[in-house]
Amino acid sequence: MRNREANYTTLLMATGLTFGTISALFGLQNKIIDQSAIHGAGDGVILSAFVPTLIAQEIFPAHN
Repeated sequence: MRNREANYTTLLMATGLTFGTISALFGLQNKIIDQSAIHGAGDGVILSAFVPTLIAQEIFPAHN
């Protein structure tokens, strides 16, 4: 994978995971969401990083 594509994929994952995790924890600590909702938020955070990464890898395929 070229450096450009690697950076693009890394940025997609890092942004979704960091912001989503902080938002979910903020909501839990301030009683905006409860413990049962944190599981759904966690799944959403993971998918928000995983799906765009798959798309990015399709758009910028690695060439050996």
